Amino acid sequence: AAIMTALETATKIVSRSVSTTIARPLVTFKEMFFPLLLVCLASILLTYYDLERVFSPSEPQVFQIITEEEGGQQIDVRRRDFLVAVLPMASLILAALGTVLLAVLWHRREILRSRTFGGARTVFAFILRAFPIGLAVAMALALPSLVVGHVGEFWNIASFAVALYLMFRVSLSLPGAAIGNGVSYAYSWRATRSFALVCAFLAAFQLGLVLLTTALDAVLFQVGIPWAVIVVGSMLLSVVQVLISVALITQLYMSTIDPDG
Repeated sequence: AAIMTALETATKIVSRSVSTTIARPLVTFKEMFFPLLLVCLASILLTYYDLERVFSPSEPQVFQIITEEEGGQQIDVRRRDFLVAVLPMASLILAALGTVLLAVLWHRREILRSRTFGGARTVFAFILRAFPIGLAVAMALALPSLVVGHVGEFWNIASFAVALYLMFRVSLSLPGAAIGNGVSYAYSWRATRSFALVCAFLAAFQLGLVLLTTALDAVLFQVGIPWAVIVVGSMLLSVVQVLISVALITQLYMSTIDPDG
């Protein structure tokens, strides 16, 4: 009975998250134009980087740093693939910044019916809450490889699923930071204690969403379609994944700490 109740609750949270994501897309695009632009730019840079690796592997773009030894002889002290050095990092920074701003706007819109960021202090408070969670998820993903060396795909997926579950248990601190309602990680963990199974189902859905978008993204590179279509398709997949992921956390918050919101 408990499992069915949790599944029903999780289904309602997922349904509301998806419906709020796809409802009035033009309004959402207008209200969240700048964060969505950053996420789209990050996706475009990363897709271009992947396309270069797939279709031009033998012609890396290289820059050289030249120095002079004593005696005037020039030597090449560093050779690096420019794409490897710049595009992934630039994509990561843009994606992180865009996701943070989008999450703050989304949480405030859905919970407070506000259309503003709430100021630099609100954004900074959100970053302080989000960074440890992101770092913990990254460590959980890397832990199997650090402990036992090379691991199979199953263990990578399993560790990601556990990381997502733990993330949902402490994620209520993120909407709390966005709306100025201080929610600690410990309070979030206690508040979601009765929602532990719900968080497990949400983690499973989130995992499935990531695997699905990753698979669809991979298909785009294999069917021989034009580059422009690949870039646009990857960009749309990234936007949908980010929006639904943020919406899940918002709905979880509204179902626990703010059940009447």
